[in-house]
Amino acid sequence: MKITFAGTGIMSSTQRANTSMLVDDVLFDCGAGTVKQLFRLGVYVPTAVRYVCISHYHVDHFLDLGSLYFAREKDKSQVCTIIGRKGIRRKMIQLMQFTHGDGREERFEDIEKLNNLEFIEVEPGDVVELPGMRLEVVELEHNTCRPLGYILEKEGKRVAYCCDMNPFEGFEDICQKADMMCSDCNNATDGSRAHMGQDLLRDIAQRHPDCRFYALHRGDYEPKYPDILHYPQDGDILEL
Repeated sequence: MKITFAGTGIMSSTQRANTSMLVDDVLFDCGAGTVKQLFRLGVYVPTAVRYVCISHYHVDHFLDLGSLYFAREKDKSQVCTIIGRKGIRRKMIQLMQFTHGDGREERFEDIEKLNNLEFIEVEPGDVVELPGMRLEVVELEHNTCRPLGYILEKEGKRVAYCCDMNPFEGFEDICQKADMMCSDCNNATDGSRAHMGQDLLRDIAQRHPDCRFYALHRGDYEPKYPDILHYPQDGDILEL
């Protein structure tokens, strides 16, 4: 699997783009600026992104679905499947009406045919079988919001994506399943009621030596544990 870190920062970061990662042709989150960032990295979005997994509807995780729509106007030859919690199709239509509306409420109602899109609406515990891979859906905790996390299994390897989230019971069960954990690591020190911190993620990583931990959704702080946690930069690419 080829992993491209399109962005590794939080919304307020002045150093990094909003967190998003592309695993082969599966994009995890599509927040503000993600599509432009992918093009900058040489990713031809209309054909390179075949699946988009949305964790939740905050601006830094969801907003650029509108930009994705118009990037695909250049080339809609390949279907793109949007995966998210129940209601994701209606959310995208509402987003398009709000950001690109012209007074016609019905303009985007037939969004699948207009942009060669498909939607898969999921709930925690669901398993989605895709060609050559398997996607497990898990539930995270983030203030009063409950984002979705994903575990992608392909070619005998498992990559987990868990952003945004606070430290919660059950996270280590997800780590136990993964060869690679791409985790929220917003805070410079310990966790909070909304986000994971470096110190806590370090402690968890030490308990799961068979899993490689990558700190994403980072604030503009200095890495403290480069011998235990991986701190990718925007544009970094690795093979698993």
